[in-house]
Amino acid sequence: MRWIHGFLAWTVAVTLLAMAFVNTTSAEERLWLVHDGQSCAAIVFGSDNIYAAERLQRYFTDQTGAKMDLVSAEQWKASDSGLSKKRAVILIGSDKSNPVLHQLATQYDWEIDPNAITEQGYLAKRLSHDGRDWVILAGGGRDGAQYATVDLFQWNLQCEGKDVWLASLDTRQIPRCRYRWLWNWDGRMDWGGSGNRSTKMAEAHEDYAYSKSPDAYLVDGKRCIDYMADHKFNSLALWGFLRDAHGGIPASQELCRYAKHRGVRILPGVGTSGYGGYYYQGQHEFNCGTWLAMHPELRAVDKQGKPRPSICPSKKANQDWLDRGAAWLFKTFDIGGVNLEMGDFYVCYCDDCKQARAAIPSNEPDYFKDMAISHKITVSTMRRIAPDALLSYATYSGFTPKLMKTQSRPMFLSMIPEDAICQWTLSGMAAHWPAMEKPMARHNIGYVHWCNVSSNTAHHFFLTQIHDLCRKAAAAGFEGIDAYGELSADRPNVEITYLAWEAFLWNPEMTLEQFADQRLARIYGGEKAARILLEIIPLVCDKNERTKPGNLDRATQLAESARAISSKKGRTHWDRLLAYLRNPQINVNSR
Repeated sequence: MRWIHGFLAWTVAVTLLAMAFVNTTSAEERLWLVHDGQSCAAIVFGSDNIYAAERLQRYFTDQTGAKMDLVSAEQWKASDSGLSKKRAVILIGSDKSNPVLHQLATQYDWEIDPNAITEQGYLAKRLSHDGRDWVILAGGGRDGAQYATVDLFQWNLQCEGKDVWLASLDTRQIPRCRYRWLWNWDGRMDWGGSGNRSTKMAEAHEDYAYSKSPDAYLVDGKRCIDYMADHKFNSLALWGFLRDAHGGIPASQELCRYAKHRGVRILPGVGTSGYGGYYYQGQHEFNCGTWLAMHPELRAVDKQGKPRPSICPSKKANQDWLDRGAAWLFKTFDIGGVNLEMGDFYVCYCDDCKQARAAIPSNEPDYFKDMAISHKITVSTMRRIAPDALLSYATYSGFTPKLMKTQSRPMFLSMIPEDAICQWTLSGMAAHWPAMEKPMARHNIGYVHWCNVSSNTAHHFFLTQIHDLCRKAAAAGFEGIDAYGELSADRPNVEITYLAWEAFLWNPEMTLEQFADQRLARIYGGEKAARILLEIIPLVCDKNERTKPGNLDRATQLAESARAISSKKGRTHWDRLLAYLRNPQINVNSR
């Protein structure tokens, strides 16, 4: 009910969004937070907002060298010596977590409870009260307070030299899409971990090797999570979550703790047929290969009766094994849920599976039936074990009846528990979205193969496609998108891709021009310079456009002209983009 209420409230709040991130010094005089390298404020945080407070403190230190005081709301008193000399208070938290914020919210009649703005929504204000200047970062819950904090330093604070200041701030925001996920294979992550990453699609069996150094798993994972936390991505679906090659159980436990502290859920990829089971690669009880080596009679078989390297979904022993694995997984790791895949190429043709499928009154593909036979039990078990977990499963299909070659609502949706999240593949239908069609599950999320080495799109720009897809998905009732996050944001096209997902999943009604003015202008040195990006990107969005006569030269000329009018800070981004445009490899090898 909270999210239904939130969606209604969003329609009112959206009118404020065009103003939410506009930075201007004319509306109010500067509120100095750091001046001449000296802190002018204290951060007062709620009981569950320590990460948001520490992250904001680190921002001020990174930018100016100043270390701002952190004080818990329970301990803070306005008359405390030292703190009383601070001109401003930055108040972080929720009505529940921060008693100082609770008092102000009651006094000013702010609606900041989850029923009003959802757990992820927030109120951000600059306020004069009781002889002080206040910066209010009030979330509906822990997540909302964190999102208010990162949006403050990403899009609102002004920094120059040893000074940081705030002009106007008065916004109430509720995200349109509650699920903003990234999706990664461990061996393809390229966030700075040493070694050679994989560049191919993963195999459904367990010979998809991890070719990076063992320590790269935590380096790549943590840097990706840091970026996610700074840009309001809230879950990471991670395949290859468990391998002997990168530290096994201890390394993955550490990654889970790291992510949870930053408000990011880890959703291990779990293969319920192939893909290694719970433990992707290694000699482990819940590795699929290990299990089948002990019980070869439980293998799936092809049409000719030949055994396959996957488990039969209808065998009770396999279902029990998946149940035991679920209990082990949720007990051993502090995870936020799972991302399940059955594998549409692993239909089992044993007599048991044929009989089980024949009992399902539907003309849908055999894969959907096998998936339902397996997932209906596994998802139910996981829900009992972890009532609040995000349990998602992949269909490998778009959601229209034609694409699924079945009736309007396939039977598998009635068999798999409705509180699970159905992941529909939107890559093939994004450019030709069917009018009036809506996904048929109770909870739906989209998945796309964009900006990724294995799909040969690592050098593509997807700005317009993301803008269009987010609007269509939100209108169709999708609750979010699951997109690749394997590549570092150091690449200009990748950074713009991530920023586009962040912006348009939060507010699908934002225009491309607003995105340029409110987001890209911050890093590309002003609105005029950023608007030129909207001319450049169509010229170089993929290999076909880059290789058209004159396009690359024109894009380079535009980038040079934009650099000339950019602020000093923005020139670093323009230099990076120019190096990208002048790199001949992007036109030879898209990876």
